[in-house]
Amino acid sequence: TYLAMSLLTDALGYSMWVVVLFSVARLAPAFNRWTRAKSSGDIPLAPVKAKAPTTYDSVLLWLGMALAVAALSGWLAGWLPVSGMISATTWTILLATGLGLVVAHTPLAEFPGASTISSAMLISVVAVLASQSNFQGIAAAPLYLLCGVTIIAIHAVLLIGCAKLFRFDLYLCGISSLAHIGGVAATPILAASYSAALVPVGILLALLGYILGTGFGLLVATILSTLATT
Repeated sequence: TYLAMSLLTDALGYSMWVVVLFSVARLAPAFNRWTRAKSSGDIPLAPVKAKAPTTYDSVLLWLGMALAVAALSGWLAGWLPVSGMISATTWTILLATGLGLVVAHTPLAEFPGASTISSAMLISVVAVLASQSNFQGIAAAPLYLLCGVTIIAIHAVLLIGCAKLFRFDLYLCGISSLAHIGGVAATPILAASYSAALVPVGILLALLGYILGTGFGLLVATILSTLATT
């Protein structure tokens, strides 16, 4: 039940926020004047080094490495301590994320095919999670949706406040927000609608959102679990 409600809240809240971020793009000049920020779409970026074309061999190689990293992470997780909030599966995800971050700073990052296989595996993970959903207790959905909308509203207020304080432009705010809510799947699309030069920035921020999101999500869950038992 909790998984079903979480998936429903995530899908509806995320979809609503994507529409908002696309809709406010035309307000960028007024928003930037208010924050006294320079539009990030006008900032020149260094050209991205072209990679070799993706081939079947490169995709299969990345798939093999991904499966090897998953197996290694699962094996190492069996030796690590578990608790009520951190299970062996959680350790597996954290280890795999850490190993992926390490590989991203090696020459392997220049090898083609990573984005292709990562997108396919991301879709597979979402499909597996959805297939395990249990919609018993669907009547509790309004409460979950209210919580989701409230969190996004607080997020928006804090984002606007930080933009005014640190002089962020609307494009950077929108890309950063969706990077931590939508991830790699949607952030490049939003960035491209703002400016083609911001697509690499959107991808990097989305990857950072994945890395930080797991750790901070566990931290928040631990805090809320502690508060619920007191």
